[in-house]
Amino acid sequence: MSVAIQTSARKSPKTSKNRKAPNSLNRVFRDDWSDDWVEIADRLCAVLDLPDLTTRGGLKKVHADLDDIHYRLDETFRHARRTGHAKVMGGIVAIYTKMALVDSILQDKIIGIGFFEKMISLTTSPDTIYVALRALNVISHSSSKRTKYEFMRQAPTLLKLLQQHRDDSQAVGLLISIFAHASMSMRTMTTTFDVPAFTTTLLDVLRSPAASKAWLFDHASACLCSFTFDMVNKCKDIKSFTTYRVASLRSKNVLRRIQFMCTLLLSHAGDTISESERAHFCSTEIPSALRTRELPDHLAKIVDAYGQDRCQMFIGRRANVVYTSLFAQHELDSNLLRLGRALATEVQNVQYALPELLYILVWKCLTVAREDSNKLNKFLKGALARHPRCALFYYALTSADGLLGDAEALLLSKKGLACPDIIPWVRYALLAKASSSALNCALWEWREPEERCALLVSAYEDSKKYMTEAPPDGIQRQYVLSEHIIITFLVEGPKCSPYTPGIERALKEMQVNQQFMQFSNHLVTDKSDRILTLKTILLIAKEANEEWRGTVQRADEAYLSECEGHPLLETADGASKALSAWYKKFEGTNSGETEDHEDHCGHSLGNGQKASLEGYLTRDKVTIMQCSWCSRPSALLKKCKQCGIVKYCDPECQKADWKEHKLVCASESSVSPPYRQ
Repeated sequence: MSVAIQTSARKSPKTSKNRKAPNSLNRVFRDDWSDDWVEIADRLCAVLDLPDLTTRGGLKKVHADLDDIHYRLDETFRHARRTGHAKVMGGIVAIYTKMALVDSILQDKIIGIGFFEKMISLTTSPDTIYVALRALNVISHSSSKRTKYEFMRQAPTLLKLLQQHRDDSQAVGLLISIFAHASMSMRTMTTTFDVPAFTTTLLDVLRSPAASKAWLFDHASACLCSFTFDMVNKCKDIKSFTTYRVASLRSKNVLRRIQFMCTLLLSHAGDTISESERAHFCSTEIPSALRTRELPDHLAKIVDAYGQDRCQMFIGRRANVVYTSLFAQHELDSNLLRLGRALATEVQNVQYALPELLYILVWKCLTVAREDSNKLNKFLKGALARHPRCALFYYALTSADGLLGDAEALLLSKKGLACPDIIPWVRYALLAKASSSALNCALWEWREPEERCALLVSAYEDSKKYMTEAPPDGIQRQYVLSEHIIITFLVEGPKCSPYTPGIERALKEMQVNQQFMQFSNHLVTDKSDRILTLKTILLIAKEANEEWRGTVQRADEAYLSECEGHPLLETADGASKALSAWYKKFEGTNSGETEDHEDHCGHSLGNGQKASLEGYLTRDKVTIMQCSWCSRPSALLKKCKQCGIVKYCDPECQKADWKEHKLVCASESSVSPPYRQ
């Protein structure tokens, strides 16, 4: 191809700064003002007589004449490479990238004709490495099969580049960004590179004082928490990987704490047991223990302080006596109706009430009723429809394994807690379920940062109520308290350590509960993800903080610098005006009204500024997200149409609260409950 490429007779596309593009490639980069890749690409488009890439008509011409356009670009690229024109090569890359960005079909075609190979070849030159990595970074957002295949093919080479350029902050940032975007856009990708080596290199980069950009930490976190790369399983033997995740629980960025807590919980996901297994209990063990030996003095003092009649072991002993007398009376005077009514009353009063003998006799009936989950679900929801103020039905529905998702379980638990005259053991069980479901929703289901924070606070409050109200000898107390400590780490972040008073109190109460369980011969298994994760955190927290203190501090400084001056809430105490303005963005029904959102790796897609989330972690600031009746946090609450003050998550809560709310509602109307649709 001739070095001098003449433009055609037709009008050339308008170039940057209204400068007329020269006719010869030898003259394109002689002047000093062509120092921007976009402008270089514009001038090359004019020189090579390419269609306008900013219009639909121009892109149609590219599709129709792609072979010829590719030939011109490729020959120019080859010529520039032979003659050492780095800027020309970079300009060609910019043109290819621009075409790939605006048209996904064109992107697949471009990748198919060797785009990745060209980019990799440019990384060997210090003049073009950055523009090549930027181009790959743009393409890595794509989830197409062609992009996925090419990334898998080139990933080992990209890893080598990362290892070779670990002291080059710009190259390292782009390479980590490529891996992060690929891990999020290519969910089903099979890894073809050495994941442990990548993790080790990534951690070395984060240790370096040069690592100080917020987006670098965001991308690194996305890689370390990637499901695609499966680092949790492939890197479990790398100690620094575990210590970094534990140290990051003290980050000031709540989303980063959530990210790493998810991976820590996943590390023990295979060892966990079901809720029904955790709650398994032999109702004759405690009465037998109380008959055969005295309760130790220190445990007896705890029981007396809490109230003996409220403790589970003494309630169980009383229930055992009642059952024995009921069956003895039934043997003397057989009356199944009387026995059934007496049993029904006792079942409501005591959580673990049925003696083992009766449990065995009716086991077949119990299992048959639960074998078909659809029928069981329908039956229990029918019971709730008939008796919406009976908390026991909410407990029955939420305690069945696998019957409900976490979001629905949270909804029903909150509604059950709002019922009047709730039985104490039902309240404790619903508090535990509400806490667990809210935590799971915050960790795994919702992506909106605001709602995640509200769910965390909801889980924290419910687990704290359980710790304060529930009996010290509760069967599931250790599990719920371990969950409370995990939630505390997420909510309090840098203020929290294994030695803070709240954590120490919870740990002490777990030890006390363990002593109660040993006394009653009920062994509490530690094979739950919550308890195992907590043990890991407590075991290495001090070492992790010492190892990664500088890194976490730099990440926090970068995060706070990015948030400064643009908090999501205007004031530190959450003024009502700011809260109302924030809430309104969730009320709109016009899907065309969009806000700036964060992408999954944590950096903004809009104005480049990230809102501070720490302000959410107070009771006052999440009230705006809670249903006025059941207190369930949600971003989809609907206001009372008449007063516009109270908010409900659904018509059932509106109906339940209407009797009291209509007395204070701003409207003088006495018609049926208003509910904004």
